[in-house]
Amino acid sequence: MDTYTVQPAGGYETNAAGKVVDAKGIEKPIDTFRPETLKQIASKTGVSAEDLFAANRDVIGSNPANLAIGMTLTVPAKAG
Repeated sequence: MDTYTVQPAGGYETNAAGKVVDAKGIEKPIDTFRPETLKQIASKTGVSAEDLFAANRDVIGSNPANLAIGMTLTVPAKAG
């Protein structure tokens, strides 16, 4: 299984230090960004949001909206 690190929504990314950076590499305050959603991550990784949630319930908890920027998720193998 692969892993995926939750990024800020809106096309921003985190750098090696875990700081949010824009396209020019300028750091931004992390608390001003929302994390990606499970649906967005599922689309990027090619698995269903339901399978992604099931594989990470121990990390996320009972609410699939409990994602945080920098959280590492397990990406389950694709069916078929």
